[in-house]
Amino acid sequence: MAEWLRELALRAARERSADPAELVLAEVSALRYMLLNLFHATAQANAEGKHLLPESVVKIRDQADARKLADARKLLAEFMQQEKPGGGGR
Repeated sequence: MAEWLRELALRAARERSADPAELVLAEVSALRYMLLNLFHATAQANAEGKHLLPESVVKIRDQADARKLADARKLLAEFMQQEKPGGGGR
């Protein structure tokens, strides 16, 4: 029991706590990615005289979900770098 509790505590300590700003930015990033890609895919399908397939919409959604957290972390890191003295900020 002690070993299990130790492993559970260590695993929890290693996990990164969720930053609310990061989570919100991840969702906004995913929405932006989806909208831009859906507009593009719809325009391309229309130009070819076709319709956007439901499978294409699901694929775009899945791609947005897969990359949203990494995109949010990248945006936050770039923002924080700009805010540092000599980082190209204000």
